[in-house]
Amino acid sequence: MSHLNLKEAQESPCSACSAPCCGSLPLHSFTISNYTELDYARYLLNFSGIELVFLYGKTWQVQLSRDCSRLKEGLCTLHGTDAKPRICRKYSAYSCLYKPIFFQEKNVDFVRFNRERFEIWASYLVFDPERKIIGQPEIPDLLAVLPPFKAEPSLPIPEMGAKRESKRLGYFEFQKPCHTCPAWCCKTLSFPFEGIHSRSNLDYLWFVLGFSGVELGIADQGWTIVVQAQCLNYGPTENGYGCTVFGKKERPMQCEDYDETICAYKSHYGLEKETPVQLRVGQDNFEQLAGLYVFTEAGEIIEHPSFPQMATVL
Repeated sequence: MSHLNLKEAQESPCSACSAPCCGSLPLHSFTISNYTELDYARYLLNFSGIELVFLYGKTWQVQLSRDCSRLKEGLCTLHGTDAKPRICRKYSAYSCLYKPIFFQEKNVDFVRFNRERFEIWASYLVFDPERKIIGQPEIPDLLAVLPPFKAEPSLPIPEMGAKRESKRLGYFEFQKPCHTCPAWCCKTLSFPFEGIHSRSNLDYLWFVLGFSGVELGIADQGWTIVVQAQCLNYGPTENGYGCTVFGKKERPMQCEDYDETICAYKSHYGLEKETPVQLRVGQDNFEQLAGLYVFTEAGEIIEHPSFPQMATVL
């Protein structure tokens, strides 16, 4: 281990860093305690750019490996301006969590997973008859058998396409609702977002929307961070394009059990409706959303727009 004197320690730790903070977006945290949650993790890892990090041997964090759109030639184009998110301006380089995740392969507190590494971890799990996990490897033992981390193939960010008018169908005409669908379920991931509760909360959203292919979905039922990313299993099949693991054990239950007859993807992304089911917010209309909120000097919200008010503006 190298040592620094006080003068050296006072120098910015960012000076020789490749800036993983500008190329990786933390999206969601969850736990894996049973087979269903394990299947969800497998499902996520099928999408281009998605990685998982095992934090402190307890929590799994979903990471999107994708450069911030405000980054140019390795430098932030908003640096030194008020437009730069405060979460970036105030981030402490002296207690950076990105470095141990991305640069310390053998750190027991932060283990990075792609599909290959995750399957090795899963192979050591022990389940009870109810499919609850009752045994898993110790992290030092796991690190001894994991291969070096390698990023999965990176696919282009898929286009969502224009919405179309919904057709009228009878019961027996509705037997194959996926037949002409552009497969938003294979090109979109959604993660819960708690909504706007303070000025800092709104700033966090401004940071998130800086990443290409990431937007906010607002619905009466809740808010979500929407990521456009293609599943690595989506490709050429005998019938054109579709799931290349359809009908195989590799296909996640998340996909196998999805009820396509009440598809939320079509309602949100594919069909025109007089009353929108979901509002979509990106970098280009963030300012319109932010303009609907009024704060106290302490950063507390005193005017919170309703969904109809947002729909009128957005």
